[in-house]
Amino acid sequence: MNNQTQNYNDTTILTNESLTKYSPNTGTCFNKNIKHFIPGFAKQFQDSFCYANIIQCLIVGLMYYKAGHGLYWKILIIAAVSGCIASLLENATVAFICLPSQKDNNWVVVPFFIDEIFWTTQQFSVPILNLIKMKVLVGKRTAKIMKGIILFFLIVFIFFRGFIGYERMMRGYLVDHKINILHGFAFGTIAVVDMFCTVSILYLIRKQSKNNTSSISVVTQQVKSSSYTILICVDVVETLLSIFDIFANVGIPEEVLDASVAIPFQCLMSNFILILATDILLMKYESHRISQLASDNNQTVTSEIPTIKSNIPDSENEMKKIKKSQYYYNESLNYRNDKNLSFIG
Repeated sequence: MNNQTQNYNDTTILTNESLTKYSPNTGTCFNKNIKHFIPGFAKQFQDSFCYANIIQCLIVGLMYYKAGHGLYWKILIIAAVSGCIASLLENATVAFICLPSQKDNNWVVVPFFIDEIFWTTQQFSVPILNLIKMKVLVGKRTAKIMKGIILFFLIVFIFFRGFIGYERMMRGYLVDHKINILHGFAFGTIAVVDMFCTVSILYLIRKQSKNNTSSISVVTQQVKSSSYTILICVDVVETLLSIFDIFANVGIPEEVLDASVAIPFQCLMSNFILILATDILLMKYESHRISQLASDNNQTVTSEIPTIKSNIPDSENEMKKIKKSQYYYNESLNYRNDKNLSFIG
């Protein structure tokens, strides 16, 4: 699997030239005993995060079909499908190259390189989703600057993922000392850009909270309610995963830092898209709930107006009082027509 981590320390590091797809440290064919393609492919579901990406794709796809079709949702479904394709392609490739008939074939494995296109699409979707949230809270000029920063990190991330794909393709296996370190730098790149997004969003939320404009306040409260915990958790997971992948493979003894401690963080990262989809679904539900409450209040006030006009001579002044009351429905609070919230579908 793409996120497999093997432990290397000062007594077990082997040169890349001595490693093969059957070496214990390469996480590819060792101890898999694959005799036929279909059973071997099926077995890979248990040995990797493949099943998690498939379930994630199915659930996010159902959410997308039922809940909305905004830009945010489109990126979520693209990321989920990309992760599913990457998992299936990688596991099918492993099942094939580990067949007995391929034992002595150490040819270039092109699917390993193609795989990185889909892994890149899935993993870097998180900063793109955060960019969409930030664009709701800032002006066009600031949004362009933030977009430029994120695009820069995207180029860096593509470099590392492409390097990983090249190494895997040329060597014919998934993991070695160098590939693990490259994974650490790739995850570190995402951690840095996500940290930038988190700090920016939390700063903008705090700044916009001081603004009394109702439309901005609506967006601020919704993004705020969905952002704090999720954003911080994403940053922590990606940062720790990057640290473990790098430092566990630079000669630190296993007794000090075992690379296997990164596995829980890998599991969480493989399901970030599902977590974010659930978060935005709850955000949309809350938006529509408040919108319905506001609409009900508007109907209540409207039904009371004729009585007020019939009993009070100065109806114009009375209407002004009604508008100032806390029950008056403010048109700017209509979530369904708010362009700022259109990204949630």
